[in-house]
Amino acid sequence: MLQLVAWADDEHLIALGCAGSCEFEFNSALVLVSLDGKEVVQLSGYRENTNDPGAWQPMFTLR
Repeated sequence: MLQLVAWADDEHLIALGCAGSCEFEFNSALVLVSLDGKEVVQLSGYRENTNDPGAWQPMFTLR
């Protein structure tokens, strides 16, 4: 995981997960990860270039 960004529930976090072996940190996707790190579910496609005006940016709100 590159960065933990939000709680999803009592047992899961939303994180930025890197593609492959994390060679390029900006090639990341949103993932749902369990607290022990054993379960990972990809929630979005990979964004390859965050400087691209068309690249998605995550936004979180309270529920």
